[in-house]
Amino acid sequence: MSISDMVPARLFLKEHRRRAVQIDEDQFFRIYILCSDLWKTSLAAFKRPTFDVTRKIKVVCEDDGGPLQEMFTLLMNHIARFSDLFEGRDGHIVPAHNLSLLNAGEYFFAGKIIATSIVHGCRAPHYFSKTFIEYIICGKVTSKPNPMDIPDYEMQQKVLKVLFLI
Repeated sequence: MSISDMVPARLFLKEHRRRAVQIDEDQFFRIYILCSDLWKTSLAAFKRPTFDVTRKIKVVCEDDGGPLQEMFTLLMNHIARFSDLFEGRDGHIVPAHNLSLLNAGEYFFAGKIIATSIVHGCRAPHYFSKTFIEYIICGKVTSKPNPMDIPDYEMQQKVLKVLFLI
């Protein structure tokens, strides 16, 4: 099964969200963030043992103001472009090999942040490689990997050269 054969991700996630998680509109989880230091302050909130994805999220931006949608949009942007968790260009972003971040649990919390964003109806990440998305959704890759997903430009060019020589 290739990524093109899959149900569009938005419909899949919307249906999964409806079945898997019911947001309790009466219970709130407050996230206090500093927009000037969004990643660290958000990460601290998601690491709290009392964090519960089923509670409605209220965002309090202590230095600049900002609603829930804005917070998750900024977080998705940070995860893709400014963290050391992922590398590559838009549409071809893949996980970076970073053992210190893995050991610190940052990949887990980035996943938790992305999942929470989706569950709460906010923007899903749109920048990942199709091969990576296929692996996340299906647990395996059945389509042909795209050489454009190789973040190292020199290595990418070498692979493309070999592919076109064969």
